[in-house]
Amino acid sequence: SKKGEVAFLAEPLPLKSTRSWRKNLIDLLEKEDLREKMGKLGREHVQKNYSVKSQVQSYLDVFKQ
Repeated sequence: SKKGEVAFLAEPLPLKSTRSWRKNLIDLLEKEDLREKMGKLGREHVQKNYSVKSQVQSYLDVFKQ
């Protein structure tokens, strides 16, 4: 996944400037298509990389050790 495709990255709070947080939140509030796209891609990313189904072989390998 590319930056800004599935999620936004922002500096941890507190910061001297919260500009990146504000910009990303405003973009999400104002752009329905962006929210829908990021939500869809984010869900696909999590299902592909972190679901039980995607991790079965890794779990089996741990139990075989």
